[in-house]
Amino acid sequence: GASVNILYVGGNETQAAYEQTIRAELTAKYPGIRIEFYLPGWNSSWNIHLDKVRPLVQRADVVVLSTMVRTQFGRHVRKMCDADTAWLACTGRGKQSLLSSIERAAIWSAERKQRERIQ
Repeated sequence: GASVNILYVGGNETQAAYEQTIRAELTAKYPGIRIEFYLPGWNSSWNIHLDKVRPLVQRADVVVLSTMVRTQFGRHVRKMCDADTAWLACTGRGKQSLLSSIERAAIWSAERKQRERIQ
């Protein structure tokens, strides 16, 4: 029942093709989930994406970071995360891998929010 905001970062048009299906499946299962995708592709100008992704990270409860990002871009995204916005890794490239990583992040975030309410 918790409301959670998940940001998935990484990938390209292949992962973009999974967005609707993943969003539909997870919002049906977890009505309080909100999922944003930021897919920078393999553009070598990774630094242009930092300013675009920063407000998305700040709104997210948890960031799911794909291994399919430029190394320096990934490092900077991880640095943007803090005690309020954690990051978790997605090591796969297929739809099921993205789905399970985002679901794991949502459950983790909901449980964290519940523990914070109890304390």
